[in-house]
Amino acid sequence: MPVCTAGDGDAPPEDVGSTCGFADFLRILADPKDPEHDETVAWAKSLGFEHFDLKRINERIHKWLTGEIYDEWDRLHPDELQLGGATGVAGAKGGAGSSPFKLVP
Repeated sequence: MPVCTAGDGDAPPEDVGSTCGFADFLRILADPKDPEHDETVAWAKSLGFEHFDLKRINERIHKWLTGEIYDEWDRLHPDELQLGGATGVAGAKGGAGSSPFKLVP
């Protein structure tokens, strides 16, 4: 079973912009007095953004292997197309349904 053994730093969320956009994003998250803080926090949560945490990364790898990650995505994005039930990315439940690849632990 794959595991992450080390790392640091945060991965930028989708559509955060350039390197400068990501720097602004992190600055706004760190400053509760910033006028864009609450909106940015809500947006970050909707994308599943979180600061790097080795234990959490390995939990997410496990969820990806079991297909639970797709259920989590559906909960975070209730207004988007639901992917549950299909077999797709790595053969996990809920994938896009177009991948011929299967992940075998």
